[in-house]
Amino acid sequence: MTVEAPAVDSAQSPPQRIIAGFWRRVFAFVIDTIIVCIPCWVVGFAFFEFFARWEGWGFIVGSLITWPYFVLMGSSTGGGQTIGMRLLSIRVVNRDGRPITIGRSLLRYALLILPFTLNSATLTATVPSSISAVLDTVVTAAEFSIFYLYVFNIRTRQSLHDLVVESFVVDADHEEVVRVEPFWKGHFAIVAGVFLLLVIAGFIAQARIQKSEALAEALLIQKVLLSTGKIQSANVMMQENWHNGETAHGIELILKCKGATEDNQRLASEFAKIALQADPQAKKKDFIRVTLSQQFNVGLAQFRKTWTNVKSPTLWQEQ
Repeated sequence: MTVEAPAVDSAQSPPQRIIAGFWRRVFAFVIDTIIVCIPCWVVGFAFFEFFARWEGWGFIVGSLITWPYFVLMGSSTGGGQTIGMRLLSIRVVNRDGRPITIGRSLLRYALLILPFTLNSATLTATVPSSISAVLDTVVTAAEFSIFYLYVFNIRTRQSLHDLVVESFVVDADHEEVVRVEPFWKGHFAIVAGVFLLLVIAGFIAQARIQKSEALAEALLIQKVLLSTGKIQSANVMMQENWHNGETAHGIELILKCKGATEDNQRLASEFAKIALQADPQAKKKDFIRVTLSQQFNVGLAQFRKTWTNVKSPTLWQEQ
């Protein structure tokens, strides 16, 4: 006797749209990043000194180049596909399977792009330090959330920006509505828990470090250097180098300059002497390493130029 399988009612089991996999999304974004970075690189190299001094303009100009590309092409205006997405045959849609509106696309890409363009250096250069510290924490949390959800949200493959605007990245060769398993909200608890642990660990480490004499020495030098108004940021570290069985103790100054640094040697000598005057213990060190840097972002393109010199305290003072 032959047993026939029951017929499946297509009305009861509608076709499901295929969610795009992790690697297709990554490769599409890499292609799009290269595309938008080309004009950003051209502008950044052409006006390097200007952006190095006025870093906020790098963010503004980069946004004017980057955002229209992603927002318009990722919305209904561009069919929900950037060039990278077209090459990988994926598309941004809502739950009904249609491309999202420009408003939703703007919010989606703001949540995706801003955390990677508003880095610590940009925040330090454009807003007060108290606000910068808070924003830097928010940006770090957003970056971690985006990476975590990209990798571990296997059910819907929605990252933070997709969840907020209720969008999906799907296979472009199908037109059905999107039907996926519900998003597991435990992901939010994991993200919040991990970030909270990192914050607590940071506070504990900072509390222990503050008891260190070396840190007090470094903070004193940092404060005096910043008070000159000639640098945007200063990192001061006490170092110990081992070579041929001997230990050399020194100070490393990593200084982000404001604008052009035509005479690096003169500027480095000036900052080394300031450090020596600020901290009497600095004269007892074996070396002082000074690194002058200029850095900024234009959109997703990063620019950095550094110059380093190492001398003994005596040689720095003789200059």
